[in-house]
Amino acid sequence: MRRGHLLLAIPALLAITGTWFAAGPDGDGVMKTITLTASTSKPDGAGKQRITVTVAIEPGWYIYANPTGNKDSEDAATVVKVTGKAKLAAVQVDYPAGQEKPEKGGKKTLVYKDRVEIPVMVVRAKGDTGPLEIALTFQACSDKACLLPSTLRLTLP
Repeated sequence: MRRGHLLLAIPALLAITGTWFAAGPDGDGVMKTITLTASTSKPDGAGKQRITVTVAIEPGWYIYANPTGNKDSEDAATVVKVTGKAKLAAVQVDYPAGQEKPEKGGKKTLVYKDRVEIPVMVVRAKGDTGPLEIALTFQACSDKACLLPSTLRLTLP
């Protein structure tokens, strides 16, 4: 189940949030959550627009960083994509470093826990003021199990 709703709208800043839910991996029926929030400023005269994607992760859970630092988990890396009706001239996602998580066999994997802010810079085509869609693809795991990969989408009006 996914849901999204408008949190805050002021002329210079806009924030949107959505929550991802999945049943607990051991059938306990407990709901686990990943909350996605995006905030942005208006495009400047050159069409540059900064977006901050914030992911809040329930305690006891993590998502894989980008990069994961472990070849075996690269397919599970968190990915942010930003698109619009008009093609964006450029999209630059600056993934922050993850926290080291020890794995079996002495390997380490980089993950995001608790809360992570992912800055994104987009350059819009001249005159483009249309909505932007943010897609966050991730895999949520605990020390006991991993849930299926999922994508949460939000629209910035």
